[in-house]
Amino acid sequence: LTQRVRAVSWGQPWRFAWPQREAATCAQGAPAASVGGLSKVLTELRGLKPPYETLDLVRLTTEAAKLSDELNCRQLALLLHRFGNLGWHSAALCEALSGRAEKAVLELSPAEWIGVLQYYTSAGYHQAALCQEAAVWSREGAKELHLHQLVALGSSLAHFGHLDKILGEQIIRALSPVPEGLDNDSLLRIAVALVSINIGRRRFYQDILRCTSMEAAHLDGQLWQAHLLLLLAKAEMAKPSVMLGLVRRVDPQVVRQAVPAFLLPLLVRQLHAAALVPEVMLLDGRPLALALSQAAAAAAGKLRATHLVPIANGLGFYGIHAPECYEAMWRRATKITKRGPDGRDYAYDRGALQILVPVAWASLTSHCASGSTSTKSTDLPIEAAELTKLLRATSPKDLRAKNLRQQLRQIALCVLQAESVAGSRDGEPKSPAAAAAPWVKVKKAFFSKHRESRQKRVLREWLKRLKERGVRTEMVQTTVDDAFALRAHGVRSTKQDEVQVALGSSGPEKKPLLVTVWAKHAALLAAADDP
Repeated sequence: LTQRVRAVSWGQPWRFAWPQREAATCAQGAPAASVGGLSKVLTELRGLKPPYETLDLVRLTTEAAKLSDELNCRQLALLLHRFGNLGWHSAALCEALSGRAEKAVLELSPAEWIGVLQYYTSAGYHQAALCQEAAVWSREGAKELHLHQLVALGSSLAHFGHLDKILGEQIIRALSPVPEGLDNDSLLRIAVALVSINIGRRRFYQDILRCTSMEAAHLDGQLWQAHLLLLLAKAEMAKPSVMLGLVRRVDPQVVRQAVPAFLLPLLVRQLHAAALVPEVMLLDGRPLALALSQAAAAAAGKLRATHLVPIANGLGFYGIHAPECYEAMWRRATKITKRGPDGRDYAYDRGALQILVPVAWASLTSHCASGSTSTKSTDLPIEAAELTKLLRATSPKDLRAKNLRQQLRQIALCVLQAESVAGSRDGEPKSPAAAAAPWVKVKKAFFSKHRESRQKRVLREWLKRLKERGVRTEMVQTTVDDAFALRAHGVRSTKQDEVQVALGSSGPEKKPLLVTVWAKHAALLAAADDP
């Protein structure tokens, strides 16, 4: 006999005011033939001592399922209560008792039918009629419940997608401020349930996280790990060590399927922020970032304009090569920004630039990192005319675009490289190369103070790779600003983040190649799948 069993704990067992003798309770409204069978099952359940034998539980489950047509709702609640106390949650038993359970809300007290609903939730069996009746009742009757009952009801309804915002708001009011007495797992469960329906402010979830410990949570399973990641994203609370632990345990594809569109930018932003402190996240978080790029490509049509920016910045920071994702986001960004409600063209005003530039930058850096040998302007993921408009929409001296300078400079370098391959003349005032020229002159320090030692290690790794490809290089340290310069046969330092590379012997007949160094963590460069 195969039993579908999920032994999932959902908090403390409910304490019902049952009569001391089960036989007396069973006799109320039950046929005479069923009293003996039910009493026998309940007596055996009460007599079991830990550790429980699985064969005994399977046998008693089978006997209880045979009584499904003879039990009333109160007997059903008592039976499930006994099995739940033993930590035995059988989907097969739920299926057998399903016809009687759908009437539990109408015939039992709230404490009793919530216990039935909890058992069905722990077993993973969706009794649609029971959930719908519970959801309807909760809109008016939730005020009568105690706090622990309210939390249990909300968690169970959310598990099957029946939690609505009316009940959610009541739960938030009951938990503000967070009361004492609720256990760690119950608080995390209800917080995850409320996140799933997108209600509650950031501060509420931050208070929940301050009162709980994810490290001490007994929430096993990939889906729970994914939901805890979403809770961190909703709270926008920096917990790098917790984030790193969750990322290492969770299956990225489970997160991709679980994350809703409204939480996608928050999750990518948290993944981005977490990599700034323990930089090993650049390597460990890469599979998850790649999975989120797939989710972003699928949900691009539903994203708001402000959602596109953190997704583009985060995926670009991880160096994710996802052309389908960036193409979908660029289409969405241009559709949102090109036309205002009055019909005027808003394509490249200041607000639109804050959206278009990060998406274009992520798309171009992904294209350059893909290892493609084709660098013609016609092969760029975004049309050269669109990039030219972006570069001309502001200037390097414009303080309002200060936060976009680095991305615009890298866009300009991509455009210049593509135009040089295509043979365009820089002297043409309207050419892409002319639009890119002012941005290339912007100086950008290669090293940042708080990451200097790590970036030097990255530069050494890069020079090692150049040497393997036939370029002899050597690093020397200047005495002025402690920055690194390059001196080698065919390699010399120009600007602070630019290097001219030439193969073989130097000479006027050999034109060096201008490249821009974008430092990352050495662990990321060592990744097997890194371009």
